[in-house]
Amino acid sequence: MKNSVKTVASGRYSHPVYGCVRIKVHPTARRVKARWIGPEVCFVVPSNLAYDELMKFTEDAEVQKKILAIRPKSALYVGLRIDCDMVDFTIEYDAVSYKNTDVRFEVNDQAPLRGKKANYTIYINPRLKDTDSSEPEFQSFLNKNLLWAAKFATLAYVVPRAKELADNVGALPMGWNVKDIRRSLGKCDSHGIITLSSRLIFLSPDLRDFVIYHELAHLAEMNHSAAFHKVCDSYCNGREAELSARARSFEFPVF
Repeated sequence: MKNSVKTVASGRYSHPVYGCVRIKVHPTARRVKARWIGPEVCFVVPSNLAYDELMKFTEDAEVQKKILAIRPKSALYVGLRIDCDMVDFTIEYDAVSYKNTDVRFEVNDQAPLRGKKANYTIYINPRLKDTDSSEPEFQSFLNKNLLWAAKFATLAYVVPRAKELADNVGALPMGWNVKDIRRSLGKCDSHGIITLSSRLIFLSPDLRDFVIYHELAHLAEMNHSAAFHKVCDSYCNGREAELSARARSFEFPVF
């Protein structure tokens, strides 16, 4: 009777060298690939890869050296201020400690009425002051809460702008949603409902408008055909190619 071979399964794990590790089994992968997504390293592996083979790869000293060499520096920290055109985001330690949560939010959304930008402040429990900000878990914690604040800011300020642009071009979406979409900045489904990424709040005004126009163009053409690009380019005053390239290379403060 043959011994069964343990294969790799998708999931997240803790590793003594890499910290947070994400394993993603992909049916078309031919070999193991590694890349950093924020504070965690993601290994994309072939289907039916033996667990021992992956362990052999990840524990190889030369492999570890190469992966750690491309590890991104910690980008988020307490004291960070992110200035956007619509709102500002601030991460600060709170003045008092509390037991039931490690974070609270404060929104000054009356500022636009006084001719100023709104401010979203993320207050961190001061009992975490001794935490190393470069720790992957703390980076993920800050990132999660910054994206949470960004979602509400996008709902409050980007969606109204999107509705305005839709009116400008005579488009009639059936509804608007906001989610944290990492792979794309927006999508339009077959029912005409447009979902915008909460990351749009960090874009410059022209790139944000481009993403919205891109999704509005899908109401006319539900594909990326020449006809679609013609519609999108007309919405963008002939700048679709330029704006698309800039949007793809934009570096977000979140991961």
